[in-house]
Amino acid sequence: MDVSVTFDSDDTSIYGITFSVDYDESCLNPDADGDGILDSVDRMFPALVIDQMNFDSSDTDGEIDVIAFAQSTIAEGAIVRIAFAVSSEAACLNQTAAVRFARFSGQWVQFAGSGFRPVSGWVDHGSVRITSAD
Repeated sequence: MDVSVTFDSDDTSIYGITFSVDYDESCLNPDADGDGILDSVDRMFPALVIDQMNFDSSDTDGEIDVIAFAQSTIAEGAIVRIAFAVSSEAACLNQTAAVRFARFSGQWVQFAGSGFRPVSGWVDHGSVRITSAD
């Protein structure tokens, strides 16, 4: 199951974004092979540079941390897509699983404008509906 992080600039020039993704560990797993590396993360905006992406499965509140920037303003739309393996446990099937932002350095998401000066913003948390394990 792929989950996208989508960006809407609200007509503000944004050059950098920092966020942390938390997910329902009982039903979703971005590291199905257990090697400590995310199985699949796609950068959807070609000019986006992923400066840092950390994955810590033991961090139960924000397992995937991302710091990204662009030389031009970040385009609206999906900026990152994360693949999750879905558990076949009966408790997960036909359920809604949380995929949301976690606090990262005290904020939900940090945005940077020109000169990488902080810009205020807001986030919408998400979820996915699990209908099957494949």
